[in-house]
Order: sequence, then C-alpha cells, then structure tokens
Amino acid sequence: MKKVALLPSLFTTGNLFCGIYAIILALNGQYAGSGRFIVIAIIFDCLDGQIARFKKMVTQFGFEYDSLADLISFGVAPALLLYMVTLKGLGRIGSVLFFTYIACTALRLARFNSQKITQHKPDFAGLPAPAAGGFIASIFILNYRYPCPLLVKLTPIIMFIMAVLMVSAWRYPAMGTFNLWKKKPFLTLVTVILCGTVAFLQLELFLFFCFLGYVLFGILGRKWVAVSLMEKSVTERSDHEVV
Repeated sequence: MKKVALLPSLFTTGNLFCGIYAIILALNGQYAGSGRFIVIAIIFDCLDGQIARFKKMVTQFGFEYDSLADLISFGVAPALLLYMVTLKGLGRIGSVLFFTYIACTALRLARFNSQKITQHKPDFAGLPAPAAGGFIASIFILNYRYPCPLLVKLTPIIMFIMAVLMVSAWRYPAMGTFNLWKKKPFLTLVTVILCGTVAFLQLELFLFFCFLGYVLFGILGRKWVAVSLMEKSVTERSDHEVV
C-alpha cells in the first residue's frame, strides 16, 4: 500500500464524520444542527490540506480520500438537507434538483482533481464545493435564529444556482492567494479582530454573509477587477498620448 499520511487523514475523517452526521440530523428533522455540522466539516476540510502541505505529507491517497469525503459532506449532505425541507414537496422537479446538485458536486471535484494534476493555479475554476454546501447550510443556521421563511422557500433556486456555479468557468480565489498578512499585516489584524467580534456576537449572520460574499465575489468581484484594469489601461494610454 502506498504512503498514508496519518494526521491529515484523521482530519479528513473528521470531515467525513461531520458530513454523515449532518445527513443523520437532516433525516431526523434537525435542520439547523445539520447545517452546523456541514460548516464544521468545512473547517476539517481546510485543516487537512493545510496540515498536509505544512508537514509535507501530501499523498495521492489523501488527495482521493479528501475528494470522497467532500462529495459526502458538501454534495450529499446539503442536497439531502434541502430535500427534507423543500425539495420533497416539489415532486419530480425536487428529485431532479437533488440529483443535479450532487452530480455537479461530483463533476466539480473531478475537474479539480484533473486540473490539480496538470496545472497549478492560485484560484479555482468554478465555485468550490465546500463554499456551495456552506452557503446552503448557513441559510438553515440563520433561519433557526432569525426565521426567514421566504429565503427558505427560495432554496431550490439557490441550490440550482450553486450547482451551475460549481461547474462554471468563473474563477474563485483560493484563501492562500490573498496573502494579506505579509502585504498589510496591520489591516489584516484589524480585520481579523472585527470579524471575530462580529462572529462572537452574531455567528449566524456572520456565516451567512461570509459565504454569500464569497459566492458573489467570483461573479461581481472579478468583473470589478476587469473593469478597473481596463480603466487603468485606458488612463495609461491617454497619459502616454499626451506626453
């Protein structure tokens, strides 16, 4: 058997456990609890990769194991959570949406695996599966604290949008690409303190808007960057012509 990195694999197992337990909670009608365990699974998913790279324990086994755990935690668990709440009442349409979301999650992970082998880029093609699952989970966590039935009713549409974004070509940044700690350490420290304070006081709102912000960044943020670059190019060209 090829090399197995024990420590990262333990965190991946934690990710898998949270995904399965989220499914169990959803089947028992504990929707907010199911959403919380999906979010905890994201934490485990982030830690296993960081530890593997930091300890230089990256292996093909860990890579494949992580993808299988992600399919359960961020594909099946969020889809089943939505099925129990809203999709079940939509008949065949609900069943199609249930399958579509899981299939798109699998395709997203397969594409990521193939791209990781052939190229190394600082961002992702398509919305990462943990972000899609986390956003869906955050809706039910928020709804438990602040009931928002209209938002819950819109979850089938949101689910379809998440599925499309996962298999889209929109570029989403990896957390490591921000690198703000080295570039602007004071601003980063202030941001971390403010975010920590808001998370402590209003965790449900903090999670929802964090995931929403990341989902929108891939669409609106990159367009804003493109427009800014175009304006900068036009300005530089104008200055050159004046000179």
